[in-house]
Amino acid sequence: MRKGDYAMLRVFRVVLVAIICVSMPMHVVAMTPKSGGLPKPKVLADKKTASLVVHVVDEYGMLWIERTTITLTPLDAQKQKTTPVIVEEINGGTWKRDVVEGTYRIDVQTSIGRVARTASLEAVNATSGAQPTVARIPITIGYEQVLSGVLVGPDGKPLSGSVSIESKDERGTARTAPLVDGKYAVGLSVPGTYRVRWDAEVVIAERPRTPDAPDRSELVPLQTVLSIGEQMGQTMTEAHAEALSDAYKRSFPLTDQETELAKLDDMMRIVTEQLGRYRAIVDGGSAPSAMTGVVEQASTLFVRASKRYVQMRASGASTPAERIVAVGRYHTLWLTLIGSMWPLLTDKGTLLDLCVRVATLYGMMVPHMDAATDVLALTKAHIEAFGVLGDAVRTRMTTAQQRAWSRAQRQLVRSVQVAVRNIALIYVPQPIKPARESIFVLKKEAFEQSKELAQQAVSVFSVALNTHRIDVYRELETPVVLVIDAPPSTSQLSVELAPLGAQAMEGVDVFTIHTPLLSMDIKEDTFGAALQNDVISLRVRSPLRNTLTNEQRAKVPEQANPVDIRYAVNGVAQAVLPGMVRLGLPYVPKQTEDPEALTAVFVSDSGIVYTRVGQYESDAGKVEFMTNRFALYYVDQSIRTFTDTKDYDWALKAMGIAVGKSIMSGKTPTTFDPAGIVTRAAFASLLVRAFAFQTKNLNPLPFKDINRKMWHAQDVAIAFYENLMPGKTDRTFEPDAPITRQEAAEAIANVLRKNRFVAATPLQSGTFRDDALIDSARAVAIATVVREGIFQGNDQGNIRPLSALTRVEVAVMFLKLLRVMTHE
Repeated sequence: MRKGDYAMLRVFRVVLVAIICVSMPMHVVAMTPKSGGLPKPKVLADKKTASLVVHVVDEYGMLWIERTTITLTPLDAQKQKTTPVIVEEINGGTWKRDVVEGTYRIDVQTSIGRVARTASLEAVNATSGAQPTVARIPITIGYEQVLSGVLVGPDGKPLSGSVSIESKDERGTARTAPLVDGKYAVGLSVPGTYRVRWDAEVVIAERPRTPDAPDRSELVPLQTVLSIGEQMGQTMTEAHAEALSDAYKRSFPLTDQETELAKLDDMMRIVTEQLGRYRAIVDGGSAPSAMTGVVEQASTLFVRASKRYVQMRASGASTPAERIVAVGRYHTLWLTLIGSMWPLLTDKGTLLDLCVRVATLYGMMVPHMDAATDVLALTKAHIEAFGVLGDAVRTRMTTAQQRAWSRAQRQLVRSVQVAVRNIALIYVPQPIKPARESIFVLKKEAFEQSKELAQQAVSVFSVALNTHRIDVYRELETPVVLVIDAPPSTSQLSVELAPLGAQAMEGVDVFTIHTPLLSMDIKEDTFGAALQNDVISLRVRSPLRNTLTNEQRAKVPEQANPVDIRYAVNGVAQAVLPGMVRLGLPYVPKQTEDPEALTAVFVSDSGIVYTRVGQYESDAGKVEFMTNRFALYYVDQSIRTFTDTKDYDWALKAMGIAVGKSIMSGKTPTTFDPAGIVTRAAFASLLVRAFAFQTKNLNPLPFKDINRKMWHAQDVAIAFYENLMPGKTDRTFEPDAPITRQEAAEAIANVLRKNRFVAATPLQSGTFRDDALIDSARAVAIATVVREGIFQGNDQGNIRPLSALTRVEVAVMFLKLLRVMTHE
């Protein structure tokens, strides 16, 4: 290389270094925050996309149909730079969207009523490809009720569109649910009876199921369809029945059903055989320690398979009643087998929990059955299965387990009583479009037939309960039930009771009339001799506010739905009943209301307000109360507060409700006097007031210390002649003496006896530290109120039979008694 070339090279190097030195600081400046940071990358332009499908389902696997908010958050650090957080509202349970391939967190938020519910999936990998990425998010709604069904038309084809769900118990509310292949499902936070409207005309009355009951969509689709056919005025011919059967088979393909049933048949046979072998090994005393775990796993699988087996078997029956009976029979089968496994289970509470579920499930199945013979057969089968469980659980139980078993038995007896009432129905169907007024005539023939069925059922069930040693704490009633199935929008109904004859009510405990506006339980003496000899006309209406008197409008709250009840004998209007009647006003408690504080309020034509002692019956969804007057009533919450109860936090509710429902009175408008002593006369008055006792035979009292001018004379006379409270001696009542706890227990036990509660066996010696102080004549009464939870020992283990009752103790006692009377 020449010398000049070297010079040129040196110059080139100098220039290159200078360029580099000048360019470097410019590059550094471009990277500082002042220049705006990194340039924004292209969004989605060079990234793979994925199709993401999100299904929001409830705890039963049903698509959730409420409005739901879905939030999609990218978790990939790189994806956070390219994909923003997505928040979107959807109607229904399915959401689909194209997103950048990557990992996401999915959050959903919804509500039922005013209660919010949330759920999430922490990491979902959305990948590109021919198939979308599917994510299922189970959101626990915690329904109290679930309503579902299958609708098909007279041609057997599934209906399309949507249905409107309307509560019969709450005016003006409606929800919609889509029909998917004729099927619908909706969660309901309020128990009760609902109407399903399709195409604005067809109305189907349905009772929701609880989460533990079988899915109604598999149990009663044909019953729903038959209701549609009947209400559209169409005759269900053989051709229609075949079309419906074909539609049902399409919903449950015959081949798949037969295959699955065959597998389940084999599985149940094998599991049953294995359980028998395990039982023999355990009984022989040579069971290995791991055996109980194997048995528990087998029992879990067995229960799951059995539930599906029940559903599959039931779906093969041809009518709603046959399907229900099939469910009951196979349900009974696996209950019996589970009962035989009791000695093998390490968790003794499992079977007890199953007992409660069995009784509850059965009570929900019975109202859907059509024929009295089916109800008789299924109820008897369930009592037998429950007896097997009873034989398994009667020994080796802890105190807590004994209480659980007692609750299970009570629930079964309640369910059996539901069966008796369902047998005793006189059903009066209504047209789709409600008339303003409809007249129903109850005749002697229908009454006598219903009475005979009820008496037959009680006889059969009582024998079965006794045979299987199931404790009955409250005897079964023999009712006659007239059901008027009018639409919820009906504003007025009339019922005419023809003379039933002198022997009509003999052997019948109660005659109940159910309407959408109210229910009434009529006793033999409610109408006196008129029920036997005369025509009784009942009119029930839901009056508009402008039809009330000015005085009534001033007293009835704007939000109240009053019901006006009147009656006449042979066309002559009457004001007061000869006897007492129990009325039930349908009501759905508001979120802010305490159901136990609900009561009935009577408003006279002149605007005078009277509070009746009402109690909310959650199973029936109504406020029940006793009265001897048909008039204008509405439901209201009534609970009081006082200034002198701060040291009685444990009893605030009881005191407030006792005064709010007019069982007790405050000492002053602002004070309750919790520690005040209650006298015998005051307690007699409380009993009569709380349970509306009355008697026609108020002969002169035999007590020399009571005269007619005393404020409590009539109440003491009623308590005495109703056999609620005896005198202190044959000649004295001692009205001003404090009432002792055992005297109060005797009176309360007499109230329970009048309501068909069975007396308890006297307490074993040593149950309470001071039980030796209990008067032998009152031992059964004490045991009865202890069994019902109305009385209990104090922290020292004493029952204190001779102690005087305080006002706060009486308030608590009456609240417990109302609970027992309502929920037993």
